[in-house]
Amino acid sequence: MYVNDQLHGSIDAGGKYIIKVKFDKNNTSYRLRLHKDGYEDKTYTFNAAPEKSATKLFWAMQKKRFRLSEQSKHTFDIARVKFDIDPNAQVITIPYRKTYWSSIGITESNIHIFEKGIHNELTTTGFKGLTNNKEEDNLFETHTAPQKKEKADISIGAIIRNLKIEGANYMFDPTLIYNLSVKMEVEWQFYDNSAEQLLLKTTTKESSFMVKETGQMMQGIIMAFNENFAAALNQPETITAITNVVSGTKKVSKENTVNPYTIANSTAQTFDSYSAMIKAVNPTVVTIKGHKAHGSGFVISEEGYILTNYHVIKNNGDVKIKFQMGFELPAKVLNFSEEHDLALLKVMGQGFTPLSVSAKPTEVGDAVVAIGTPNSTDLSNTVTKGIVSGLRNYDNGIELIQTDASVSPGNSGGPLINSNGAVVGIVSQKISGVSTEGIAFAIPIGMALDKLNINLQ
Repeated sequence: MYVNDQLHGSIDAGGKYIIKVKFDKNNTSYRLRLHKDGYEDKTYTFNAAPEKSATKLFWAMQKKRFRLSEQSKHTFDIARVKFDIDPNAQVITIPYRKTYWSSIGITESNIHIFEKGIHNELTTTGFKGLTNNKEEDNLFETHTAPQKKEKADISIGAIIRNLKIEGANYMFDPTLIYNLSVKMEVEWQFYDNSAEQLLLKTTTKESSFMVKETGQMMQGIIMAFNENFAAALNQPETITAITNVVSGTKKVSKENTVNPYTIANSTAQTFDSYSAMIKAVNPTVVTIKGHKAHGSGFVISEEGYILTNYHVIKNNGDVKIKFQMGFELPAKVLNFSEEHDLALLKVMGQGFTPLSVSAKPTEVGDAVVAIGTPNSTDLSNTVTKGIVSGLRNYDNGIELIQTDASVSPGNSGGPLINSNGAVVGIVSQKISGVSTEGIAFAIPIGMALDKLNINLQ
């Protein structure tokens, strides 16, 4: 707990803490901030002394939320919320209280109590939120129902399977509850209304937590439901399934308008060894998977911008980006140049590990490292080392970087990195033959940014 950003102390298990504050002419405003690891901060501001000598605060906290880097146009509705709980199950484990599920009062006819929470979670994440919802008889048989004014892209169904309400009460008044926690298990289903198919099924087990002396169990239940929906929505596989519903990847055509993009360059680092440098830059390198083949690429901003070769995505259908940690996200093609074999992609989200761009051109003799996915997707993030062997003019006026770093099919689109961990080029092709084995080429990063109309700040 912080008062005016100064650590004041920790709240005990009973949720009680006394703060004595003197309001005077020189100090008329106080800010109270509650912090809990993994949760959103709770803040209160007092601009004047309370009318009474003491003010009680009852608070609730929610876990931190994932947010998309840009707003999605997908729309949602709630198809159904079911309750797979025995009506005679005792759901409260608080002394002096016995409450059964049948006495809570939540039924499938009043699921509107969950709509606001789902809408808020969707909009917080970066989606448009719920359309005007109309209850259906079945979870996802929305295509048999009358058409709505605005048909949602995706329907949401939920089955609440377990519910436990825990807390403590005061000895002098057992009706007053504090440290109220509601644990809930929910199975979530997301349904593509246009394709009429189930997108994803996942189960979450989350709980709410609040200090509340009024014993509002319903509020705790709604909060627990919201926490579970946020947990389901924030899973990478959920985001992947949802973003694939509409178009996923922009169709690539030869007539491409290269729109300008301004991207912040990552700050260059210093490393004590090559192994330290490789460890730092490896998460920036990705595998690009298509219907026919795979290639490599690398992240150049925390917002999910990715550079690769055009031939990696050409005629390869909707592409997905596989990160070093193993999760996959669909990619949009923003800009490309077929002539120069370059493409700029983007995945939804933020907080990605970017590769810094070298501020100066590479020179012959510089040590370089190539990272990519040669031959098989099982060989992702393979590292090879070499030097810049030469700078060669290509037939379309491009000066390519020649290197003896080992490059194989699948490395295309991956980065060529200098000893400082900054990208100097994009691996583009390999010349193989009896007399030319071990010769590879990369497109200089400066030229790539220019041809893709990227302003690097």
